Amino acid sequence: GQYAFLIAKPSKRLASVLSLDREILALFSPFTDQQQRTVKTARDLISASDGRLESTVALVAHRDPDGNAKLSKWGRTLGIAVLPVYSARMPNTPEELERHLCQELFSHDPFDITGPVSDDDNFFGRRNEALDLARKLQTGQIRSCLGIRKIGKTSVINRVINDARQHYDCYSVMLDCSKDEIWSRTADQLMTALAEAIEAAMRSPDRYATVSTPTRMANLVESTERLLFAVKSSAKPVILFIDEVDYITPGSPTSSHWFEEFNPFWRNFRAVYQEALREKKALSVIVGGVSSKWFSIGAIRGVENAALALIPEEYLSPLARGATVVMIKKIARSAGLVFPETSAEIISEACSDMPFWVRKACSFIHRHIEIADRPTTVTAAQARGFVASFV
Repeated sequence: GQYAFLIAKPSKRLASVLSLDREILALFSPFTDQQQRTVKTARDLISASDGRLESTVALVAHRDPDGNAKLSKWGRTLGIAVLPVYSARMPNTPEELERHLCQELFSHDPFDITGPVSDDDNFFGRRNEALDLARKLQTGQIRSCLGIRKIGKTSVINRVINDARQHYDCYSVMLDCSKDEIWSRTADQLMTALAEAIEAAMRSPDRYATVSTPTRMANLVESTERLLFAVKSSAKPVILFIDEVDYITPGSPTSSHWFEEFNPFWRNFRAVYQEALREKKALSVIVGGVSSKWFSIGAIRGVENAALALIPEEYLSPLARGATVVMIKKIARSAGLVFPETSAEIISEACSDMPFWVRKACSFIHRHIEIADRPTTVTAAQARGFVASFV
């Protein structure tokens, strides 16, 4: 079998409904059992078009009775909204085709993203902030990204990692303290794991590595020396991204041993950081967590806090109102929903411009508006009613 394809220019109405401003790919797959390679083929053809085709939408005509569900699912995994058409139920008129495409596209909930985001299609309101952080982290700075749960800390950190890897010549190392293999470690084990991750990043063509279980054991003195040696051996800036830092503090929700390990770990890490600066080696750190408490108290169990004032108190604020409104309006278009400024502001205000809750509220509205009625405009009165029910 062979694929066939054509390049299609949507009608003015369809382009408006689907928020398209370029031509789209129409791929024809003769196979009666669709595989994931169909979506990969579509993605490859779009990439090869040098920007001529819409990068996030493709139409696929196929012969698999179960293909619609499979292709839509695989498309979402690869970042493409696949509009599948089963040949045995091929629409006969342009109007039928439009209704079919809208049904396929609008049934997907674009707001239902529960985890962190960093891609351009889902990252709103903090692009300049993330770029600025990525730039500053090239020079040996310590920064923080603190705030309440679900305000977008991890999304910002992920975005900074992406920006650093794409636009700067540096090594990036990710330390996710919420992982069992991290918070369960002692100070010397974690120091060794950090050194190994930096060494791995320097060997990797991606210049990136994650901190995991150390491959060998060493005492705190040896592991600190190895970490310093790894930093001094780097010809490029090293950026350490620490997320969910609360798991390795005396207030850890999972492990009490960090009451004893916190001071030794940060005392030695601080020594490495200061020596790196003296050696003119750029070692930067960005810390994400809920609170700066354990970096601001003077002593822990009567011992001077080695991490005192090491991490700046930089709390992440909710999105600016304008950014929240833009996020709602842009994402809603792909669900066949139009939110005027007033309607979007009602949702933004009710959710205090918290991106997670804004998405949840819009997802609630998406589920309560019939697909057959779309595209449709959500009035201010409707928005108030939906938000009240959601709250």
